[in-house]
Amino acid sequence: MPLSLEPLTRELVDSREKKKEPRIRIGIPICGCPDYLALLGHHAKRVGIPCAPPYFPSSLHALIRAHAATTTTTTAGRPVGRGVPASASVYSGKRLLVLSGADDSIVPWEVARGGVEALNVGRTGRKEVVLVRGAKHELTEEMSEVLFRFFWEEALVGGRTAVVLRCAL
Repeated sequence: MPLSLEPLTRELVDSREKKKEPRIRIGIPICGCPDYLALLGHHAKRVGIPCAPPYFPSSLHALIRAHAATTTTTTAGRPVGRGVPASASVYSGKRLLVLSGADDSIVPWEVARGGVEALNVGRTGRKEVVLVRGAKHELTEEMSEVLFRFFWEEALVGGRTAVVLRCAL
């Protein structure tokens, strides 16, 4: 059975369009990596194969690069330093909460860090990063509490705490 990239293609295109959607203000990735090429390169190296053709076709690299949140690697999988935003305005004004486990072996923080740092929310956005010690690829109780607080502040209260407090009095 041939390998189908259709589900991956749909997910990448869908996520790119969602990032552009102005009504979507909040993003909460849990155990995620915005630089998918860096993550692929990490796992390819771990199993002893190159992150290059024939294992990873050039067309897959181009597709990921075209729709990536950030890019911190070259085609050959070599790091190029600090992440470069795919589009400076895509995350501008968005509220992002990034939750990761310090002991996650599936999406290691050392791989995700460059991409997360490259996510530019601008002066009107908010980016909060929580790295939980001892957590693996999981949603912990501590992460849940932070998630609920962040969601309360950004979605339910929407930065209008003073207005809500005045209404409650």
